[in-house]
Amino acid sequence: MKKSVLSLALTLLLFSCDPVKYDTGEFPEVPVNFEEINTEFDDYNSTMTFLGEIFPLCFSSNRRTLGGNFDIIYKQILIRFMETTGELRVEEYVSSGISITPTEATLAGAVRQTVTTGDELGPCLLPMWEHYLVGYDSYVLVYSSDVGGNQDMYFTENITTGSYEEPRAITFLNSDSTDAYFTVNRDFTRAYFCSDREGGFDIYSAPLDNSQKPVEALSD
Repeated sequence: MKKSVLSLALTLLLFSCDPVKYDTGEFPEVPVNFEEINTEFDDYNSTMTFLGEIFPLCFSSNRRTLGGNFDIIYKQILIRFMETTGELRVEEYVSSGISITPTEATLAGAVRQTVTTGDELGPCLLPMWEHYLVGYDSYVLVYSSDVGGNQDMYFTENITTGSYEEPRAITFLNSDSTDAYFTVNRDFTRAYFCSDREGGFDIYSAPLDNSQKPVEALSD
């Protein structure tokens, strides 16, 4: 009996060696180079669906073409605040090939659908929130591409068939000029994007019918 009590006491001691020294985290006051994600090539236009411990991040980069045309890149990002050191860690999440959710694992498939010989820019990742407690069931990935001549906005989704579909143009927003950098407001009633259809680049907006499913609204 004495040995059991001693063993339990030793176990509790071992697991209590690192007391919590910091209970409040702080973000840096100045921008910090995201060295784990950035490369010697051009990396920009990032999008994320939420800020949490582990979340998907999409951005544009010409790393795959060694400085040539731009593609959409997908990574999983891990944010941790170390209570023992006060350090804020933001790094790529790697888990031996196992994604945090099966759906987020398929985002690599969404990105593969966007690859062309042109420039793919301005990704916007929209989660569909169908099963929030167990992870996102599906996404709509909006981006722009100049494979047709000028930058137009497209989207791919895995809502209708479970796998990501061939990208479709957002024809009611596109023009004969450059149209890119799509985003939406929180309740999906308005779209915002950049265009040079009147000369210089300006920000434009257009109403969306949120009584429709996002795929229907973007296809209208």
